[in-house]
Amino acid sequence: MTENILIIRQPMDKNEYEVMYDLRWRYLRRPLGQEKGSEKDDNEDCAIPFIAILNDQIVGTARFHKINKKVAQIKYFTVEKLYRNQGIGCNLLSSIHFTARNQRIKYIILNSPVSALNFFKKNGYEIVEKIKVNFNGINLFKMKKTLRIF
Repeated sequence: MTENILIIRQPMDKNEYEVMYDLRWRYLRRPLGQEKGSEKDDNEDCAIPFIAILNDQIVGTARFHKINKKVAQIKYFTVEKLYRNQGIGCNLLSSIHFTARNQRIKYIILNSPVSALNFFKKNGYEIVEKIKVNFNGINLFKMKKTLRIF
């Protein structure tokens, strides 16, 4: 029996970045009718990208960046559909929370679609407000988590 090995880390080479960006686009931008290239923004250089690797395959990604000394944001959070509900998203979040605590971040914010609200609520996020978005009628919710600094 093969044991599944999950690794959460930053991408290490051009190929891993390309796979990560493709995953972002396929799950987060293409459904909104967005073009290739929309899976990146002006904060890429100052952000920390995360990838989830299961048995040598990138199956999830997220990006963490500081807004100021106390607040950070998670963007581009997704897991391949075949690998959802297996703890990969929770492990991605845990790794980001660990990084945030090490940087003395007090709050993390993110924008969640309706389909992911329960996932983020189970991981300690609260809805702050509903955001009206004009991407194919998709509604997003701004969510926030207060981190305890150890």
